[in-house]
Amino acid sequence: MYTPIIWDICVPPRVHIFLWLLSNNKTLTRTNLAKRRHVDDTTCLFCSEQETVHHLFFECCVPKVLWTYISEIFHVALGTDYESIARWWISNKTYKVMNCFSAALMWCLWKFRNEMCFQGKIWRGEKLLLSRLYNMLKSWRILFVDGDLDTLNQALSKLQHMLQQPPRLLGQSQEYSIMWTSSEETSSSTGALPGRTPSTSARLMVAEAPADFPTSSTDLFPSLDAMTSHVSSSFGSGFWAL
Repeated sequence: MYTPIIWDICVPPRVHIFLWLLSNNKTLTRTNLAKRRHVDDTTCLFCSEQETVHHLFFECCVPKVLWTYISEIFHVALGTDYESIARWWISNKTYKVMNCFSAALMWCLWKFRNEMCFQGKIWRGEKLLLSRLYNMLKSWRILFVDGDLDTLNQALSKLQHMLQQPPRLLGQSQEYSIMWTSSEETSSSTGALPGRTPSTSARLMVAEAPADFPTSSTDLFPSLDAMTSHVSSSFGSGFWAL
C-alpha cells in the first residue's frame, strides 16, 4: 500500500529503500527476524512489548511522544499507524516538507534502535532523537529549493524551539511525578531490561502520591542520629554489630 509513491518523497535513496521495506513489513524487527530463525528475546528495546513494525514506529511510548512533536509543527494529527503517515504521501507536492519530516523520524528511530541493539547505546530521553532529527534534516536541505526550502527552515526553527522545552515522555500530569519503585524493581515486575523505558501499562501503575508522602531520605530521617535511632528501635542495637 502506497509503495509506488515512496520514491517521490524528498529523502536520500537509502531512506527510500528503508521506507519500501517498512511499507511491506520487511523491516527486520525482532518479531520479523523470529520468522526466519530463533530469537531469544523479541521484546522492544525501548520497552517490554513485542517489537513489531507497528509497535516500534507507532505504538511504543517513545515514537508516540516523538510523533506529537511533528504533529504540532505542522498542525496535523500524525503517527497513529503507517496508514496515517502514508496517506499524506499521495499529495507529496503539497506536503513535501511534512513527508520528509515523517520519513526522517522513522529513519532516526530505526538507526537508534540498531545502535541500542548492536552497539549497546542507552536510551536517555526523546531529546537525543529530536536533536538527531534536527541535524539530519539540516543536512537534507540540499534536496529542497525555493518555497519548499523556506518551509523546511521554518519547520526546523519550530523543532529547535521545542528542543529548549522540558521533555514530555513521562507525561505532564502529577500521576507520573513520583515513581514508587526503583528502576530495578520496575524491571523485575514488568519484565523490562534495565535502562529501558517502562511500558505504557507499567507507567499507568504509577499513582499520585499523597501530599505528605516523603520523597527523599532527608524527609524520612532529618539527621543521621534519627536514622540510627529508628533502625535500633526496629531491629535492636545488635544490628550495628553485624
